[in-house]
Amino acid sequence: MWRGYDGTHYQIFRAKPVTTPSIARSPNKNTVTVRRRKHVARWTLSAKLRDKDGTLIAGVRVYLQTSKNGKSRWSNTYRLKTNTNGQVSKKFSTRKRGTRYYRWYVPASPGYNKVYSARQKVQVKWVARFRSCVGSNGERKRPGELIPGR
Repeated sequence: MWRGYDGTHYQIFRAKPVTTPSIARSPNKNTVTVRRRKHVARWTLSAKLRDKDGTLIAGVRVYLQTSKNGKSRWSNTYRLKTNTNGQVSKKFSTRKRGTRYYRWYVPASPGYNKVYSARQKVQVKWVARFRSCVGSNGERKRPGELIPGR
């Protein structure tokens, strides 16, 4: 409880209980592997926010953080807001191969504690192509033999 002064007299207010929301990630894997198709990799990360009673939390500011090594130096890369269903999502596309780390962060607000999701590792890989061709020495390769994509 706390007191407030409205200019003429003090009033006693009852504070709203503070809860910690839960974050349900999708896909719910620690490591996600994405393969490039036509030289572009596409994926979507999403999350759903609920309070301790299980009700969805709408209109809350959520940050998608990124890190180079997944252990330290997380930066707020995307600032999003949950929709009426308590969901938030972000679509990605890249031409580069490599590993990226993401996590969801909900800052403290009136009635809610701050909360972080577990980190999510996204690996972007190339797709091997199968084709018949002539090798560099003029030797014909068999159909179905593996030739790495570019």
